[in-house]
Amino acid sequence: MSSKKKTAEERIKELQEKGEVFPASNDYIYKSIMTKCLFFKADMTYQITGIPKDLILKTYYEKNTEFVVSNAIERGKRSDILFGIEGYIINYELNNK
Repeated sequence: MSSKKKTAEERIKELQEKGEVFPASNDYIYKSIMTKCLFFKADMTYQITGIPKDLILKTYYEKNTEFVVSNAIERGKRSDILFGIEGYIINYELNNK
């Protein structure tokens, strides 16, 4: 028997086959929604910051989520959701807690 941990996609497929729903609070699901749905991201950002949704939608641009490694010992780091809008850089860090 393999001790390999199942991927989120495998767990989702199993739940779908059983007719169950995978919780949107799951880290993988939430990041998928945040990265693939600009309207959701704009609404969430507006709710948190008060930045108008039309400004977000009109001036949105992607940012590189990988941080520059400053020394040989430091591991590669990346931000979960990082994007820019006119006058702002928005960084969402999502935790599975």
